[in-house]
Amino acid sequence: MRRYSNVTAGPLGERMIKFVETYYPLVSQIYVTSGTDGNHGTGSHHYGQTYNGSPTAAIDFGGYDDPEPNDKDQRDMGLFADWLFEKFWDLTVELIHTQPHNDHYTYVKNQKKVGAYAAADHVNHIHWATSAALMDQIEARAKSWTAAPGLGDTGGGVLFGWDASDFDWSRGARPSTVVNAANEGIRFFTHKITEATHTVHRHAGEMARAAVSAGIPFVGFYVVPRTPGAAIDAQVNFAISQADAQFPEWRTFGGFFWQVDTERWPYDTVSPTYGAQMCDLLMSKTGKQAVHYAPKWAYGNSIPGQHPLWASSYGSNPATGFKNAYAQGGGNNHAGWAAYSGRVPAILQYGSKTVIGGQPTCDANAFRGTVSAFANLIGATTTQGDNDMTPEQASQLNTLFQALIPDPPVRTQGAWTYTRPDGRTVPINPLYNAIDSVVEKVEKIPTSTVTLSDEQLVKLADLLAAKMPKALTKEEVRTLVREELNKTKLAS
Repeated sequence: MRRYSNVTAGPLGERMIKFVETYYPLVSQIYVTSGTDGNHGTGSHHYGQTYNGSPTAAIDFGGYDDPEPNDKDQRDMGLFADWLFEKFWDLTVELIHTQPHNDHYTYVKNQKKVGAYAAADHVNHIHWATSAALMDQIEARAKSWTAAPGLGDTGGGVLFGWDASDFDWSRGARPSTVVNAANEGIRFFTHKITEATHTVHRHAGEMARAAVSAGIPFVGFYVVPRTPGAAIDAQVNFAISQADAQFPEWRTFGGFFWQVDTERWPYDTVSPTYGAQMCDLLMSKTGKQAVHYAPKWAYGNSIPGQHPLWASSYGSNPATGFKNAYAQGGGNNHAGWAAYSGRVPAILQYGSKTVIGGQPTCDANAFRGTVSAFANLIGATTTQGDNDMTPEQASQLNTLFQALIPDPPVRTQGAWTYTRPDGRTVPINPLYNAIDSVVEKVEKIPTSTVTLSDEQLVKLADLLAAKMPKALTKEEVRTLVREELNKTKLAS
């Protein structure tokens, strides 16, 4: 994990840093700014105090040492503070971080959630303090996340998904929960955004953004049609306008898709015809695939159209981890995969009480197949579609693409230049620093990860080019990136 060169820390502080490095999925976006070094005032946990008879330590984390806009850095720090707050507030002595970009209060004092304190001094960093005894419990809790049981006999490959809504937010889900979900193996994520032309789920955008940032390769919004009333066309336009308002990136994110949630509600027995119409309109207006959630228990064999079906069948609906729940229900041989309305379901919602990312009472879903197959289902234009990539490898690669942020300069000796055919030279230290950062990330990916195609190398180069000073052309950046990365195991 990155840290300022002057940072010092004792044994407990080093433990805390190692813990973050091991368990926080977006660790590349933050760095250590202070431990026992610096002036933190008398009585600070930075210098070691005691809490309930156990020695303490404090570590500060920041996010501003890169060329990204400060508002993006602030969101990165906010996600980390949210993660600590949501998962470990009860095992924390102090947590202080002020988030001016939203309404999240991430303040803890002596294992209690409290109001803001020392707020003005903690906008640009996160302060976290705990004790050795509490750290034992923190580590044990995190290890339990990674000890999920196997899938049992699933009969083949499977990708897991989560469809969420603002009701999940009211139960405690936050962007940090989505990060945890990605770390546990969630590979597609949808969030409700609208119903008819009057209901808006206000947290759809930030949860979708967290999913993309966490490396989930397929992310979408779901829309609930209602019997007109408002015409289906108006309902579609309303959904698109809300998507633009909350998460405009959906238009350019290659793994985006729509889910249309058609059900017989106690207040409206919606016909599946309206759901099929909404699918057609969303696809024609946006060019993005729509998957039709229309369960057999509601509509039997009466669902029109040929849109991919999203089924639901809960069986015993166990309140357990999402992988365990799928295995208990029969895995890829689950009864919910049976064909209806002339189609085998593409996606199965198999539980509504599962635990995802530490959050209970979640809707869990499965897709039988590979990342490439899911990409084909929704017409995704992502870089995660190679047939020989596992979902885990695809997520690692997507995380690499999402985190192409130059670390502190590596090639500081000498003036690195690129000589153009006309003899002019261009300074390229920023580009080489960025490439070195990528190479460092590549070396941490398991050796079984597949090499990238030339097309993928071009995409990676273009992402880097967007972060570079404009002295180099895009083609020059592509050439230099290809030359450097061809020396690593990322390219052949």
